Amino acid sequence: MSTRAAPAAEAGAPTDDLETLAACAQVLPELLRTPDQPRLVFQPIIDLGRAVVAGYEALARFDASITATPDVWFAAAAQAGVGPELERRVVRRALQARHALPVNCFLTINVSPRALTSAEVMAEFQNSGDLSGIFVELTEQQHILDIPTTRDILQQLRDHGAMIAMDDAGSGYSGLQRLLALRPELMKIDRSLVSGIDADEAKKACVEMLGVLANRLDAWLLAEGVETAEELRTLIGLDVPLAQGFLLGRPVEGWSDLDARTTARIRVASRELLGSRQLVRLVERVRLRPAGTEPPPDPDSIAVDLDDDGRPTALVFTDGAASVRRVPVTLRLPVTTPIAEAAKLVLDRPVDRRLDPLLCVHDDGTVAGAVRVERVFRYLAER
Repeated sequence: MSTRAAPAAEAGAPTDDLETLAACAQVLPELLRTPDQPRLVFQPIIDLGRAVVAGYEALARFDASITATPDVWFAAAAQAGVGPELERRVVRRALQARHALPVNCFLTINVSPRALTSAEVMAEFQNSGDLSGIFVELTEQQHILDIPTTRDILQQLRDHGAMIAMDDAGSGYSGLQRLLALRPELMKIDRSLVSGIDADEAKKACVEMLGVLANRLDAWLLAEGVETAEELRTLIGLDVPLAQGFLLGRPVEGWSDLDARTTARIRVASRELLGSRQLVRLVERVRLRPAGTEPPPDPDSIAVDLDDDGRPTALVFTDGAASVRRVPVTLRLPVTTPIAEAAKLVLDRPVDRRLDPLLCVHDDGTVAGAVRVERVFRYLAER
């Protein structure tokens, strides 16, 4: 990630890197005297299921006489003992910018584990009121030495409404240990797993396993660094819900949106790759009729009663005992609902309603048809 703070350079690091690090350290005092540095840009995070922007990541950019990546600047600041001050500036500006966020979007803010334990950085969060819609993203390049203390700090942030994200999921055993210990609400797939995933079966298997882990942790999975259409299509096919990368949107100073071409690309891929896993696969046609119409439908068909405005009010069908039943419509599921998710909703129903057919609707709310519950579980059993 562009704003992560790195540890001191290790022995054996390339000479050019060490020289750049030293040069950045020399100009840091001047940079810190400049009130508007570092400035922020925002990279969109895309909901691949809906082909819309779901959130943004705040990233630092440095305007200085030395050309270096943000990673190097934060590493130099950490070496010079001013890492928390530099990260505090980023946190403050990001929290100020959240008030201009587009509706229904979240914001991720990168913080190193070391800075998170500093009083000045924590004060920025604690003095900012409700942190709903904010993900505090723990960067990966510094090791978390004190898991219990870090867990306590993260709980304080959660108590203020924030959620936690963790960088570079799948980057190694230590990364998995951190995930299990800290239980983030958002897991970011390491770029090394995303690059070339379309041609690498092992990477696909790793991402599938991370998806299982994310479900067990009740977390979202986000693929970062998506740069090719082939990578994007593969991630959609693997049911990865969120993604970001240059293909989807570059970091800019405002709140950018998806362009029409990329939106269409995502929707086409979703229809082609995920349609077989969604309720649309199981939908059967229904008879639409005015409410209260008699006689009842044929024994093998399902009817939907409509009110005067054309809205569905009841499902009419023959149950296993050959009795005609009319049940009110209390749940409308989009045809894009994953079949596994529909099964969970069925199990949450009252026992006497559990086997009632599911009403499915199009994006505009019109009736698409119905799905019999037995077909849902037969599909899952045959997978």
